Amino acid sequence: MIVHFSTGFKKQHQRLPLSQQKKFAKQLAYLMADPRHPSLRSHKMSGAGKFESRIDCHYRFTYIINDNMV
Repeated sequence: MIVHFSTGFKKQHQRLPLSQQKKFAKQLAYLMADPRHPSLRSHKMSGAGKFESRIDCHYRFTYIINDNMV
């Protein structure tokens, strides 16, 4: 899979504490290996194919999967 980050994401990611950035990197690796990995606790959001997964109990991230791109 190919990952594409939006400009808004990049700005928000930089504002996160370093510990949360590391947790996000771990969750992203799970997403790339298996989008249905139990650690992600993913669920489909209402709308056009958007999904939401958890970084931890306080932080979440949303994504869209199109063909081979996230």
